[in-house]
Amino acid sequence: MTEEIKETRHSATDPSKCEEMRRKYGWELIGYEENESSIFAVDCIFAGKAEFPKSRIDFTGDDDEDE
Repeated sequence: MTEEIKETRHSATDPSKCEEMRRKYGWELIGYEENESSIFAVDCIFAGKAEFPKSRIDFTGDDDEDE
């Protein structure tokens, strides 16, 4: 049985960045919570599974494909 993800959290520098993520990715923003970080001061809370799109850059380090 697969467990349903009820919320996803992403850190941000301020609450306005949560709103930017909501608009950019179409995620449902539930709210945000302040945290103890001096850089990423808030945790944005989104409904369900809110994943960033996969990068088009390959970070695997497998350079053998060209050979």
